[in-house]
Amino acid sequence: MAARPTPQSLLTPVRLPPERTLFVFSTAKVLAGGLRIGVLRAPNKLLERLAAGLRAQSWMVPPLMVDIACYWVAQPEAS
Repeated sequence: MAARPTPQSLLTPVRLPPERTLFVFSTAKVLAGGLRIGVLRAPNKLLERLAAGLRAQSWMVPPLMVDIACYWVAQPEAS
C-alpha cells in the first residue's frame, strides 16, 4: 500500500519556483464576479516577450476595471 502524501510533499502553486512559473487567473473567479479581467504574473525575464504578445492579441477592457484589478493585485494580501 502506498504511503499517504504529506502536506510537505504536495506541490502547490506557492511552492513552484517563481523564476519558472506563470500564474494566470481571472478576477471574475477570484475577486469579484463583475470584474472580468485576466491577470498574468510572470518572471521579469519573460515580461517583454509576453507584453508584445498581449499587445498583438488583446482587446481593451474599460480602464476603470483595469485600475481596480491592478490595485487589488498589487496589495500585499494578494501574494
